[in-house]
Amino acid sequence: MTSRNIFYFEQLGLCHNKVILAHCIHINEEEMNILAEKRVNVVHCPASNLKLASGLAPVPALLDMGAQVSLGADGAPCNNNLSQFMELRLAALIHKPFYGPTSMPAEKVFEMATLGGAQAMGQEKEIGSLEAGKKADLAIVNLEHWHNQPATHSSVYSQLVYQALASDVRATMVDGRFLMLNAALLTIDAEAVRINSEKALERILQRAGLK
Repeated sequence: MTSRNIFYFEQLGLCHNKVILAHCIHINEEEMNILAEKRVNVVHCPASNLKLASGLAPVPALLDMGAQVSLGADGAPCNNNLSQFMELRLAALIHKPFYGPTSMPAEKVFEMATLGGAQAMGQEKEIGSLEAGKKADLAIVNLEHWHNQPATHSSVYSQLVYQALASDVRATMVDGRFLMLNAALLTIDAEAVRINSEKALERILQRAGLK
């Protein structure tokens, strides 16, 4: 006799707050209750789910039950972009036709992408939000471009979730160290990465007999 995934995981003792489950698309209400009660970390990957036509995770329902949900991008083969800004926008939009226009508010989606991710990794006391005593992990975003206007009286959460693009990021810092400054990468040779990625693709195509 077969068992649904979440029921089986619970039988194995794998439903607790140190477990991260990606996608969680095909789950029923009883499984959602288990995920919420056991504080299992669910990672929502909307772009990947759309590209592969996998379906949509019942994220608004999970959140209403008190489940811990964060935001991810899956991997390059099933996403292509890996932009957290794209994931923010998609996560905020794709559920509204089913759960209503007020579902997935921008501030909650932003929290999923920041503090939610830190909680999933068990590092919420160190990163995930700007607080005294936490590591200085942050991104500086320019919200003055035309696509972010008008900015007056706008919610910064709505701007970041619905309007901002990855290209608006001017600087990133990890544990107090700048990795990008003035839109320039400081620790990565971008041209070398581009060249090596092309070579890697050539090797993959050759192994697959496609070239």
